[in-house]
Amino acid sequence: MWDEIAKDNKFSDELLGEAIQKTLVDGDGVFKLSVDTELTQYPIIEFYSGTDVEYRYKRGRLQEIVFISYYTYEKETYKLEEIYGKGYIDYKLYDKHDKEVPLTKVPEVAHLTKVTFTGNFIMAVPMKLFKSPKFENRGNSIFD
Repeated sequence: MWDEIAKDNKFSDELLGEAIQKTLVDGDGVFKLSVDTELTQYPIIEFYSGTDVEYRYKRGRLQEIVFISYYTYEKETYKLEEIYGKGYIDYKLYDKHDKEVPLTKVPEVAHLTKVTFTGNFIMAVPMKLFKSPKFENRGNSIFD
């Protein structure tokens, strides 16, 4: 089954090389797993640079990975947080004042709703090659 998932995602040496390159530059990153049956029957694998994610820990244990993206609608910029936790994926939208607003403010994300699933795991896999001496639980850039 992995061969089919890898082929569907074009998960090749090129994608892995790109992930390693971004991790070396930014210090860390995350492979995000998602499901969109309108696009494919297989899980979708995407790599996000460490500059686009936040990690939330509790007592030294990873609890959530937050993927951050920005959307502009009617000349306003909004920040979307996709919160991947153990057994769930949730979405929160914020305005320029960091005030939470309904997802319906941006038509492109209005369809998103919280998803829960069975299991005590996060549908994302962090990647870091070196430990940061400056930032706890983060990776270190090769440039540092």
